[in-house]
Amino acid sequence: MDVSTWLDVPAFLADIKPFINRLEKNRWMAFSMPDGYVYVQPKVLEQVARWHSARAGIMEIMDIPAGDPDMRFVLLAVVNRLRRESDVIATELIGEDYFGGFFRIVCKDGSKIRGYYTPFLAEAFGPIAELEAAKRGRLRLFRGVEVSWTKKTRTARRAVAC
Repeated sequence: MDVSTWLDVPAFLADIKPFINRLEKNRWMAFSMPDGYVYVQPKVLEQVARWHSARAGIMEIMDIPAGDPDMRFVLLAVVNRLRRESDVIATELIGEDYFGGFFRIVCKDGSKIRGYYTPFLAEAFGPIAELEAAKRGRLRLFRGVEVSWTKKTRTARRAVAC
């Protein structure tokens, strides 16, 4: 899929930034870590891609229903363009043919929260110190992030403290 007609990289990154380290009802869509990475849920990339394509009059992307597998092709095209042209994707953390990967957030109490994120280099959004200073609530309890290379089946889900 060709996203070059509507994907303006600086504007795309600017539209992701307000999601970083923002809590809504104790949930986050993107967060930074002091090691220089920002982890973004694909829902954010999808929402921003829909905004940008609609502004450019490319309605095909707006017509893709939420959860439709075709959106994966859009997200992969977006991430591949960001990889090639702006060097803002943390390519060492995800496979070449993927728009994200599974990660475990390690909390201060040792608990872990698993999720699927697209890792960015934090410098794409500004100084890491400023991003980290914006953290509130649960986000301040994140101690680290581990790459989870294999997808495990969920058997039981336990409450997470952080």
